[in-house]
Amino acid sequence: MNDAQVKTVLNVSLRYLILASASVVLIISGFLGHGIIFKIAVSGPWIVSTLGVFLLIFTIEARHNLSQVVDSKLTSLRGLETSFKEIRWKLELALFLFGTIFFLGATYFLSNRSYTGFVLFLMSSCAMFAILTGRYFGSSISQNATTPLWAELNQYAKNREYQQLKEWLDGDASENLSAIQEQKIEQQKNLFLEKIKLELSADLRSKAIISSLGESDDIIEMLFTYSLKNTYNEWLIDILNIQKKTNDSMVRNSLVSLLLFPTIIYLMSELSKPKGGGHYDVFNRLLTEAGKFSKNLNSIDIFIDGDSGISDSVGVRNTSIDLNIQKFIKFIALKTSMYPHYEFSPWWLLSIRMNLLKVNDFEQWGEEKLPPRLYHLLPVVHNQIDDWCYLLSEYFEGNETTNLSSDASWREQTQWVSNAMGNIDEQQSGTFDLDLLKLTWSSFLKLN
Repeated sequence: MNDAQVKTVLNVSLRYLILASASVVLIISGFLGHGIIFKIAVSGPWIVSTLGVFLLIFTIEARHNLSQVVDSKLTSLRGLETSFKEIRWKLELALFLFGTIFFLGATYFLSNRSYTGFVLFLMSSCAMFAILTGRYFGSSISQNATTPLWAELNQYAKNREYQQLKEWLDGDASENLSAIQEQKIEQQKNLFLEKIKLELSADLRSKAIISSLGESDDIIEMLFTYSLKNTYNEWLIDILNIQKKTNDSMVRNSLVSLLLFPTIIYLMSELSKPKGGGHYDVFNRLLTEAGKFSKNLNSIDIFIDGDSGISDSVGVRNTSIDLNIQKFIKFIALKTSMYPHYEFSPWWLLSIRMNLLKVNDFEQWGEEKLPPRLYHLLPVVHNQIDDWCYLLSEYFEGNETTNLSSDASWREQTQWVSNAMGNIDEQQSGTFDLDLLKLTWSSFLKLN
């Protein structure tokens, strides 16, 4: 490390040390009964202590970004994988609202001379606002010193960033990424996503990229190494160069999963629309990769029958799936995409595929083979297949299916779906999931 870097690190540590020291002085002064800047009997010293609490929590958040662990956990939940910015601002809004509520509570207790309640609520309010300001302004304390451009880092610093990234990808909860790596990761994810959006917006280029994916033995390598290579930022180029030297495949696999996750979700979303055409094999393989990505990132798992996890099942690993099953999966994805309230998700499709792989003889699922208890429901399923497929998406996603929409007119229009499910459930056949799929399969055969 050169002299400039040593000086930088010392400057950064000194700034945080000053803040931490000031916070401790304020807290101790308050507990000793010294109001210092607030010469108010009884409440003055406590206000000083709460200011110290604010400074201390702000310093910890600014230095270690602990609240970003919450961001990471939330954005790894099912359905939230591509909503990082949305989740982040909602969490920050929650911090602001709770901070305001606690502050109002503190003023209420103060007006009633209940000093215990006043102190507890004021400190809680300070904690909320300290975390919020630490998230927003903490890095500016040493931004010039510790957050240079990636290109300004020497190889030693880049190697340290790589090690930090490796530990973070490995699930080390105590390890946080630096601000520069967070920015570069988000930038690279967006670059990949925007590139795919651009390619799919033009018919000729769209057909070319889908065809190339279909012809490739490894669809992810095709995307990452060829189709999207010209969008690598300088951070990714350096990280991949270091990874090659260390030959750590886990880092590469997890990194590819992290960066391409939004891209393959978008690809599947577009392929599931009417303009997406056939491409059954590409859709099926992307669905498989979505399951693998979730496993690589240790982010989600989908459970079937209460205890069998999809991420470790043949439902994810197996890409050699019967063409009729591929067409069926694409069929229900297409029909669901036509429903006005639907937002694409691959997880319920994986869940359905897992159920289908348990079945050996689909010939018994034809319309003429259905038992009478299901047969009488076929006409309405045929006629309202979009609503029915949306029901499947809600049910296999694990959501409530009784109300398909918050809109009253849509609830009335789709009430038959809830009635049909209730009818099947009352029969207590013991094969509720398969009964739903049998009805859908019969409609699929008739409509195709």
